[in-house]
This record gives sequence, C-alpha cells and structure tokens, in this order.
Amino acid sequence: MNKMKQFKDFLVRLNILGNFFNSSIIKWMIISIISSFMLGIIEINIAILIQFFLASLGMIQLKEMFFGIKVENISTNIFLILLLSIGFIRFVFSVLNQHGANYVLEVSNLRFKSLSIMNLISFGKRNLASSSEIHFQISELAPKFSYFISCFMNFTSYSIQCLILLFFMFKLSFTCLFFSLIGMLMVGLIVIYINKKVKLVSKKIPSEMYKLNSGIERVSRNIFFINVMKKNKVEENELLNSAMNYSSLTIKSSFLNIFVTTLTSFLGIFLLIVIIYTATILFPIPGVVLLSFIYLFIRFVQNISSVLGALGQMNTYFEQFKLSLDFFDNINIKDFNKSKTEVNFFGFFKNQNNINLKSESSQLSLNKRNTDTQLSQSSMISPKIEIIDMHYFYSRDAKEIFSKFNLTVHSGKQCAIIGSSGSGKSTLLSLILGLYKPSIGKILLNGIEPKEFFENSQNRVGYVGSEPFLIKGSILDNLLYGVMVSATQEDIDNAIRLAKIDNFINDVGLNYFINEDHSGLSTGQKQRLCLARAILNKPCILILDEVSANLDLETELEISESLKSLNKYCTILLVSHREGIMRYADEIVKL
Repeated sequence: MNKMKQFKDFLVRLNILGNFFNSSIIKWMIISIISSFMLGIIEINIAILIQFFLASLGMIQLKEMFFGIKVENISTNIFLILLLSIGFIRFVFSVLNQHGANYVLEVSNLRFKSLSIMNLISFGKRNLASSSEIHFQISELAPKFSYFISCFMNFTSYSIQCLILLFFMFKLSFTCLFFSLIGMLMVGLIVIYINKKVKLVSKKIPSEMYKLNSGIERVSRNIFFINVMKKNKVEENELLNSAMNYSSLTIKSSFLNIFVTTLTSFLGIFLLIVIIYTATILFPIPGVVLLSFIYLFIRFVQNISSVLGALGQMNTYFEQFKLSLDFFDNINIKDFNKSKTEVNFFGFFKNQNNINLKSESSQLSLNKRNTDTQLSQSSMISPKIEIIDMHYFYSRDAKEIFSKFNLTVHSGKQCAIIGSSGSGKSTLLSLILGLYKPSIGKILLNGIEPKEFFENSQNRVGYVGSEPFLIKGSILDNLLYGVMVSATQEDIDNAIRLAKIDNFINDVGLNYFINEDHSGLSTGQKQRLCLARAILNKPCILILDEVSANLDLETELEISESLKSLNKYCTILLVSHREGIMRYADEIVKL
C-alpha cells in the first residue's frame, strides 16, 4: 500500500511538473536528449576513425576487423576531412545539448519568478504570501528548482552517452568491460554512501534560508522597538547564525558533490591501470582493440563523473524541488500558460501580451480621454451586498473562518466591520470583492456573484488600506494611478477637497514630486492622498481598511463627514477600531 501511495504521489507531482513546462521547454528537452544520443554515436565514430588512421599509417593490418567494419586504406587528406567533419558535427550537437540545458534552466527560472509575481498580485488558492515567502520563492526556490531541472537533463544526457559507450565497449572486449564494471560497482557503492550524506545535509538548507528571510523581515518591521529594548545584539546574532548555518550547509553539500565527482575521475585512472594489466598480461587482446577500448573507457569515465556530479546536484536541490511542486499545486498555472511572454533559444525576448511597463498615469492626460469612455457618477450603480449562509475555510482540514454567516448592506449605505486581529475582517473584504470564493453559501452584489459583477468595467472599486500605496512621481501621477475613468480638473479638485488634502496640494501644487521613500509627506497626508485617488475613480464600492489609523481626530471626523456625502454614489465598507470614522455608519458588524 505504501508503494502504491508513493507511485500515486509521483504521478501527481509529474502532472504538476507537466503543467509547469511550456512547449519551448519540452521541445528543447527533447532536442537536448537527441543531441546526447548523437554525441555518444560521435564518440564511437572517433574511435573507428582512430583505427582507420592507424591502418592508413600501416601500424595495423588491413585484414583486421573493427566494430564489424573492414578497414580500407585511406589517404591522410581524407582522414583529415573526416576528422574535421566529425569535429563540426560534434560542435553542433554539443551546442544544442549544453545550451539546451541552460535554456531550459533560465526559462524555468523565468517562469517560476513570473508565477511568484502573478501569485502575489493576482492571488492564489490560499492566503496571500508574505514578503518573506515571496523573497524565499524568488531567491531560493526558483533558481534551485531550475538547477534541479538542468541537472536532471545533464544526468539524462550523460547517462545516454554512457549506455552507448558501454554497448560498444562490450562489442570490443567483454573481458575488459567485465573488470571495468566490477571496479565501477565498487565506486558506485562509495558514491551512494556519500550521496546519502549530501541528501541529509541538503534537507536543512531551505529551512535555514526561510528562517533568515523571515527573520530579516521581522527585524526590519520592528527595528525601532528592537533598538529601544536594546535587543540589537540578540537579533543580530540570531540572523548571523542563520546566515552562517545556511552557508555552512551549502559549502558542506558542495564539497561532498565535488569530492564524488573528482573521486570518480581518480578511481577511473586506477581502473585504467587494471584494464591495461588485464588486457596485456592476464587476457591478452589485440593492441588496436585495447587502444579503442581505452579511448572509449576514458570517455565513459568522464561521462560517468558528469552523471554522478549531476546526481549529487539533484540531491542538493531536491528539497527545493519538492517545495516548488507544492507551490505550483496551490496556484492556477493554466491561466499563467495563456501568457505568450517568453525568451527564445538565442535570448531574444518575445512579448505578445503588449505589457506596458510605463506608469498608467503617463497614458492618462487630463481632459483628453475619449468622450465615449467618460462616465458620470450618476451612471454608477452602488450595489446591494447580500451574504447568505456563507461558510469559508482555507482547506477542508482547517478551522472555519466563517460559519453560516449572513449580512445585508443596502445600496448606498455605510457598513463598519470591527473585530480583533485574525477575526477575518480582511478575508471578508476579499470574499466580497470576489478574490476568494465562499466554501459554502453565496455572496451577491445586486443579485449576481462578485466575480461576474466586477467583470463589468463600470463597476469599479475604491480602496484605501492601512499602508499607503504611492508610486514614484508627481502628486498628479499618484492621483491618476489606476483610475479607470476620465478625470477633469473639477473631479480632481472635488476629490482632494473631500479627502481633506486640498490645503496641502494648493500649497505645493499637483506637480510636487514624491520620491520612492515618500519623504516630504506625513503619514496622514499619504493616507489622504490615497483616499482622494479612490474617490477620483468614482467607485460603486468604497473600501476603507483602517484608513484613519494614522490620522488625528479632527481630520478623522472631517473625513467621516465627507464619506457621508458619498453615500448616494457608492456603498461604503469600513474596517476600523476607531469610532470617529464610523460616526455615520448605517450598520456595524462585529466579527
């Protein structure tokens, strides 16, 4: 039963991996493997060519048979042409084989990072990942997963070449091959033992990196508290220990892999001595056969060293590979595969999605939008929100966040949501916005499901969170960022007045430049600027998530007055612990 379960798990993981690979990756995997086969055949041809050359020099008798081929005398010129031809063919297949593996590595890395970015912005099946998790995915999982895939390709390629060489070594001399395999078996036992040690060491590497990343995030968020409480050295030592543990484990794993690879090459020389002694003293064979066998055996040892090196690297990165498959299983890869953005074999970027990397605000010019896209506030329909017998849990095994939850918020009304940390306030907002789906029950906005409701471009959302989101640019750039309707000067003036930031903007002007670190603005000014942007978007639903947390009481009360005047235009959802902002709430829901 255990074996059957493992086999089923293997099939599931194989299916996940298949969904991740796109057609380019699969194509170049196949080409790389075919190239490996051809490189193995080329090695045999070089051995035959050496025999031809020796025959042409009169060093062996023409009547001798090599690989079942009768040697005919060839001129030096023909030999050189053949050698050059084989060299060129080998060059072509080597490029296809080696760069094919590198191409698969880089495209896998690109796709993994793109998936992490997509998951961060577009949500996955579960909760949003923290910044430390995203950093862990991009800096640790993505490159190591890609290296694992590349190492697997190298392992497959060199294994194919080894099998081809073994077959022809058998055809040349079974006796020499027999002694070679006994020696290689002994080497293999040593390698297996060392690889077990590598796997044990490598298992600890991802957890140390995650511990380091999450520790850095925790410290950076609480640096003021840590300094005040004089815990600098404690936190510093903890982070340094994590960094040292990660480096120590990585170096140890790397050393064991290199030791295995170089040990194989060294023992190969020892086996070569045994082969020569066997072929010349114990069981004599023709010199030309021995010469060909030695050449093939040297190439075999080189390839088997590469096989073992690749296997060791796969052991090192196996834990990251498993964690990556778990990550893929929790996001919708099929939607991502619709994307046509990729890099071709020669490194040229192809983009068929028309992704514009410029700020949206650069495309919005005041009073210059097409008149057919202009929407007045009167055309907006503020929705009635109905939540009916809703249950929600992140997974079947997890505790329910909501159980038979019911709520009705009438059109154009204010609803305040309060509750302790972890009570599900943010989850409820995500469910109402269609970012999550109820496990049981339903949510309706004007009688239709949230996802369908917001697919209509006229049904827009205004959102202001507890952390102000501003971009590097002017105040005008920030006001227009993400705004989906035409904005007139009157609209802007009205929005900044309602957000109670008109005095500041009148002093500095709309062209006032905001740096990356938002210097020059107080926390309250940042928050009010975000509120003005939300109002400017003329939303049918306005969501304020702890918006007043950093505002003084007077400004909070002023904004609550402004929100009252918005009731006829939009339905408002408030999440707050402060009473001032909820002054005119029509309903208060406690979670």
